[in-house]
Parts: sequence; structure tokens; C-alpha cells
Amino acid sequence: MMSTLVRAGIIIATFSPVALLIVVCDLWQSNWVKVGIISAAVAGILLTLHFFRSVVKQRNPDLTVIDAAKPRLDSMIMGLSSIYAIPAAIVLLADSASRWAALVALLFIIAITIRSNAVLLANPMLTVIGLHPHDAQLDDGTAMVVLSPRRTLYTGEPTGLVMVDEGIYVDVGPSTAKARK
Repeated sequence: MMSTLVRAGIIIATFSPVALLIVVCDLWQSNWVKVGIISAAVAGILLTLHFFRSVVKQRNPDLTVIDAAKPRLDSMIMGLSSIYAIPAAIVLLADSASRWAALVALLFIIAITIRSNAVLLANPMLTVIGLHPHDAQLDDGTAMVVLSPRRTLYTGEPTGLVMVDEGIYVDVGPSTAKARK
């Protein structure tokens, strides 16, 4: 399972393109706000990369045979519109007097994203770092979401899965995995 710090880093990394767009468009002329936004975005991206590239791979995966799988393309489309387009439009289209209110609206959208677990299910930033979400099912009917570096999960093929959240797993490949009972 993920720690609160890792979840916060993934959330920050998710919104880092919008945050960097805010800096590039010079919406706030204050340098301390710009430095804070850039620092938080870079820290979130680095923490997310470290978690998925190092920490997950050090955990002991379960060797699992997936019975059925399909890419979650619908969640990627919804994720792109809800996580990037709407917040960017809210903040970028606000006039200078309403900018702080727009930022509060952005924070509300972030809170909804956190509570709905969309940071792991519909996060285009995970695709940028090479993880693709798939709906998968085991032969006993257990449904799960698998984040995999592969664009296609093959059924009947053993793969190593590491649980990162309830019902959400990362595919680390079949090597060094123990059989799942």
C-alpha cells in the first residue's frame, strides 16, 4: 500500500502540467508563488518516478495468471478532460481579480480526484512514465486494475503483480514473483 507522502506526490505530479502552465502564463507575478509551484511540481514528479521505478520493484510480487484484460481507454479520456482540461480552463480563463477563487475551484477538483482514486485510475501522467491502466479479471472472478508497462496484457500468462492500493496492482513482470494462492 502507498504512504500518504507517496499519494501526495502522485497527486502533485498529476497536476504538475497545469501548475507549470500557470507559471509559464505568468498568472501570478509573485516570484515566491512561481518558485513554490515549480518546486512542488518537480518534487511530485520525482517522488512518483521513484515510487513506480524503484519502490514498487523492490516489493515482493505475487505471480498471477490473468484470465481477462482490456485497456482502460475510457478512463484515460475522462482523466484527460477532468484532471487537465477543466482545471486549466478554470485557472487560465479567470481574470486577475478572480484568480484566487479559481485556485480554490482547482483545489476542489483536486480533492474530488483524490477521493475518487482517479490519481491511479485515470492519470495521464502515469502513461508519460510508461504505465498503462488495464481492467483485469482473475479466473475466480476477482476484478482488478493493473498498471503495466505493456500496452496489452496477455491472458493466461503469469505476471508479477504488486498491490499499490485496494484493487490496484502494478505489473513488474514474472521474474522473482511468488505463486499467488
